[in-house]
Amino acid sequence: MKDLTTPAVSIAVVRDYRIVLTRAWGMADVEAGLEAGTDTLFQAASISKPVAAMAVLRAVQDGVFGLDDDINTILKSWKLIQQSQHLEKTKVTPGS
Repeated sequence: MKDLTTPAVSIAVVRDYRIVLTRAWGMADVEAGLEAGTDTLFQAASISKPVAAMAVLRAVQDGVFGLDDDINTILKSWKLIQQSQHLEKTKVTPGS
């Protein structure tokens, strides 16, 4: 952590869809002197892309939806607004 100037790190080990271990190291707020804990929120940043891709592929594998399904038939709490002429002619899909 020191070599990479990383102020804090946390991990969670998941087994059979359950969290079995959590640990945190470092400072959540260096200036305020607050230590990181297992409930400290971190930015997911670029790691969220492969995690989201794996979740989508798992849902496809489980038959929840297909890669060619219109995203607006999958989304429940919000819808993708069709604001461009291209989107009016072509649906957005998990596979696109």
